[in-house]
Amino acid sequence: RFERATYKYRDTTKLFEITEKENKRSGEAVGLTHADGLLYIVRDNGEILVRRANDLSPVRTFTVPGAKDLAVAPGGALWILANDSIARYSSAGQSENVSLPNVDKAAALSFDNHGRLLVCDNGARLNQERQQVVIYDVKNAPRRVGEFGGGLWSWSDVPSAKQPGALTPHKLFSLAGAGTDAAGNLYMALSRGMADGLVLRQFKPDGKGNWSAPGWEASGVHFVDSVVPIPGTDGTQVYSRSRRITLDFDAPISEGWKAVGYTIPTDATEQTDARLKDPAYHPAFIRTVQGQQIIYMTPMMAGAMHFYRRAEGEFLRSFGVWDKRLGWGIFPDEKGDVWEAGDKKIRCTPFGGFSGLGQMKFGAPQEWDAPAPFSDLQRVVYLPQSDTLLLAGYTPDKKEETWGIIGKVMMSIPNWRKGNRTPAWIIDVPHDWKPQNGPRIIMKTLTIEGDYIFMGGVETRAQVWAFRLSDGAFVGVMNPGPEINVEHTGWIDMVEAISATRRANGEYVIYLEEDLRNKIVVFRWKP
Repeated sequence: RFERATYKYRDTTKLFEITEKENKRSGEAVGLTHADGLLYIVRDNGEILVRRANDLSPVRTFTVPGAKDLAVAPGGALWILANDSIARYSSAGQSENVSLPNVDKAAALSFDNHGRLLVCDNGARLNQERQQVVIYDVKNAPRRVGEFGGGLWSWSDVPSAKQPGALTPHKLFSLAGAGTDAAGNLYMALSRGMADGLVLRQFKPDGKGNWSAPGWEASGVHFVDSVVPIPGTDGTQVYSRSRRITLDFDAPISEGWKAVGYTIPTDATEQTDARLKDPAYHPAFIRTVQGQQIIYMTPMMAGAMHFYRRAEGEFLRSFGVWDKRLGWGIFPDEKGDVWEAGDKKIRCTPFGGFSGLGQMKFGAPQEWDAPAPFSDLQRVVYLPQSDTLLLAGYTPDKKEETWGIIGKVMMSIPNWRKGNRTPAWIIDVPHDWKPQNGPRIIMKTLTIEGDYIFMGGVETRAQVWAFRLSDGAFVGVMNPGPEINVEHTGWIDMVEAISATRRANGEYVIYLEEDLRNKIVVFRWKP
């Protein structure tokens, strides 16, 4: 039991035990329902625990195989979602052999303030996603009496939102829960887990048993996530893991952004989309290669890099993967060539155009030894316009103390393709493993934009460090301001956690992953 006012648990009463065998957990709670002073707990093994809400003392226990959720009807009958069906049970848990018609892919159940059963259905409708709240009258023989909302494929009365994936309040997706209060306001929870975060929406009743006007919306959608600016938008549009977002730089701080597109296709599975198999996948780079816009997504821990491009409407679909990786460092340049760095090697695999089926083709890789004084490379960036290679890592006298960070030394080598191996500059990357005061300074992530290099550290709480690209000179540090409060920031967790764009007016916009309270920190800086 949790106290909302203090953000603390009231007690830690143990209700049941979860077993784990060969990394598989069993017995976890997957649903909670409260009605008439009783708390119903649905476990993933089908067991349903009934407890008194005031002291959590047991009342009864019964089992419904495949149970996922439960709702208590006026009068005490239970409607239970089990596997792919919804059926009525007595208050003691006995089946009454009454089920709902036309249920496809239900996710959650509840009763509204009129005694109607609300079913969150993520299933198919006319070969498209239903993604609606389906309303049933279950007082006698169950019958469907209405529906609310439409899926991401549904049309809209807003012209700009007619394409698949475009977001409006009534276009629903990833339905996870719905319920009403005593006044008839409808509350929706939209979530597919970490892959797309959580959106809570309120809708106001129209007096006719439905809901017309949207109320408030709250979002927590950026956990272990980053954004990349979309070329040609002057920094006003970005992609995150599951959203296309617009930014209005003239709006008040924290109000100038809006999610306008949902990018995970409704038919995507763990086999077709890395974002669903590993929700730590996020956009790391975006390039326009031979006229095609490619979004490169990588996981938190620098695994395989997947290629995405825009398909139907707002949806991004994966069309290839880079599953061989030399080390922590990877960088697709503006021409589409893929650069890698790891251990004592540098590798470049040239882009060779698109196949007849639209797949990216690559030529034979070229490798070089790490230039002195590097003993271990961690990051690589190549700038084709100036033929400049930037490397970061460790040297024999500046060795690794922890894994996955940029390293302790950074070097810029001009005219790399022309054969030059003499650096234009070499600098020490900010690093303090055992500070007397403050956090450890260990740089995790970097990006280059315009005239500057921007870095972010693991424990330095959303700070951004800036260096001049021309000579590596330290410029300064950006700190999160009172708009978010440094105490509301956490660590930087990802290798590719930072991106930046230089706007036409000379302003730099820097976007930084920041997991605490699910957000992206955005800095604006005009040198």
